Amino acid sequence: MLNTRKVLLFDLDGVLITLGGYHKALQATVNFYTRRMGLGDLAPEEPTIDFLESCGLTMEWDSSAICLAVLVTHLWRQDPGLRLPGTWEGVISAIRDRAGQFHPRPDYLGWGERICSAASRGSPAPRAAADILFAASQADGSGTRREELRTALSILLGRPRDFRQSVTMRVIQHFTLGSEGFRQTYGEDPSFETPSLLEEENHPTLLPGQAQELVSRTQGREVRAAVFTLRLTRPDLPSALGGEFAPEAEVALQKLGLVDWPVVGFGQLRWLARTHKVFSDRYLKPCPAHALAAIARALGAEEQEALQSAFRLEEESQLAGPLSDLRGGKLDLEVFEDSASSLRGVAQAATRLRQQGANLVFHPWGIGSTRRRRQELESLGYPVFDNVGQALAAAGIPLRSLP
Repeated sequence: MLNTRKVLLFDLDGVLITLGGYHKALQATVNFYTRRMGLGDLAPEEPTIDFLESCGLTMEWDSSAICLAVLVTHLWRQDPGLRLPGTWEGVISAIRDRAGQFHPRPDYLGWGERICSAASRGSPAPRAAADILFAASQADGSGTRREELRTALSILLGRPRDFRQSVTMRVIQHFTLGSEGFRQTYGEDPSFETPSLLEEENHPTLLPGQAQELVSRTQGREVRAAVFTLRLTRPDLPSALGGEFAPEAEVALQKLGLVDWPVVGFGQLRWLARTHKVFSDRYLKPCPAHALAAIARALGAEEQEALQSAFRLEEESQLAGPLSDLRGGKLDLEVFEDSASSLRGVAQAATRLRQQGANLVFHPWGIGSTRRRRQELESLGYPVFDNVGQALAAAGIPLRSLP
């Protein structure tokens, strides 16, 4: 560790690849069902999705289910004659039978802001959505109708990340992975044919030659790199099995030519949360543990020891395992992110390390992937760039032929 001078941490979406694929998959999933309801396309528009993400609603499995729950509640309140059977297919059929009665323009942004606010206080977003939507509907309809709504909300929001039970996760995984990718990932035939929206809508932000140059510059001991992302990942860890462990980040890194870089994503942090029996999002960024695990991986630690080292510092304030090597050396931590909240989380990780005796300098580099994200980064005083190539040059790692 003493010879390592820099660690580079990169977010994936909006930094190394353009945004778009997940947003399109979210919209496609909502529209998949609203079309079946006879309502046409009612998915939230791009600015709304970006706003909800900035508030903390970053997982499309959750946001797709929440959008449909907002829509169903909106229609239920609008039409006193709408009865909701106790199955999702029954709900779709009941809405389709009365589609002509509705003016279906749900306030995704308004409801989403309230839900994100409740989720930030410790309640998982789907649970917060179910509670808020049901509580707001207490004055509408009879007791029997309200119980029907409660059941519909439970169907949508009860287990949105359970591949076998969620009405949205299975559909959104078709659109993100594509039907062939779905078949390869889950070992079963897809329900419908579709291309991968991640493949179609996400594109590298670096030219191939620049990616190769970056790889070559991070292979020695002086400069190391890792990716920390909210994307699904498939970790090489015991008991990391199930539909939430799809290799979406790994597929992107292969496309980018960065397949040899370590990655810490949803799969690794989900495994850590499951191991310690806490909510699956507990250690995802902006939690500092996400960055701590990525730093340990960049320094050469294996997945499990990196994750447990991050856990020990986050939960027990103990510098142990591979992170303990930081006590003796000096580290420049360069972080490339398009999320202000994530950069705040890395800043907290750096503070934890310094408190334990690490000689660490933190350099945040913001990437303005959207106008809203750029404004948020600038409001916090972070340096902001149009793309990661420019940020790398500012960090003293210029690449040839900057885009």
